[in-house]
Amino acid sequence: MKSQKNKLIIATASVIAIASLLFLKDRILPPSSDAYEVSSDVVCENNLKRLHRHILEIDDTVPNGLLSKMVNDQGALVSWRVVVFNRLLKSGEIDYTDPWDTNSDSSWDSESNKRMSPSVLFCQDDFNVLNGSSKSEFCDTSYLLLVRDGIKFRDLPHNSVILVESAGCGVHWMKPEDMNINVIRNSNIPFGIGKLNSYHADGVRCMRKDGVVLVIPKNTSKEKVIQLLEGSP
Repeated sequence: MKSQKNKLIIATASVIAIASLLFLKDRILPPSSDAYEVSSDVVCENNLKRLHRHILEIDDTVPNGLLSKMVNDQGALVSWRVVVFNRLLKSGEIDYTDPWDTNSDSSWDSESNKRMSPSVLFCQDDFNVLNGSSKSEFCDTSYLLLVRDGIKFRDLPHNSVILVESAGCGVHWMKPEDMNINVIRNSNIPFGIGKLNSYHADGVRCMRKDGVVLVIPKNTSKEKVIQLLEGSP
């Protein structure tokens, strides 16, 4: 009887020990790649949502209605990303370790403006794939406006895409450069460097004018991609 009781105590203790190890495993071991992928996807989509709100607010104040053609008081082109970043910083929506007001009177590549890209302007997956050294050296953006020649965002269909993910585009976040939709129309394949590009497993993230985030798989046909980007009246 005593022997059976001891066996029961030992068995119970073993079960508790195994349960404790399983409980601690997820807290000791690093997250799996699948868990990280979900996290980076969510962060990227949140970046797009933040940028989208400010883009629409700025769009209502730009005299010519073309965000890709914004100019400062000296008549020099200024990237909408610089304007949005300063708005996010001043509103307290982002906490930057080295806050500053970018010098819009200087050129985007001046010494005073050579800074790392704020995380809200690049996707973490892009950094991990394209840059293996230091974030302080990562100055390119992951997000480009999708512009149409002479057409204002306010005049586009509600479900048209206005902001796209373009990993590896090589555009400094302060540089007044974006993507013309003709780049996609004139390409045999709409995906790749300089076009729609992403290192997410499930596809490229795009932001519609109405605030909906689209995930376009990289095996989507060109015709379908253009249809999604242009939207419908």
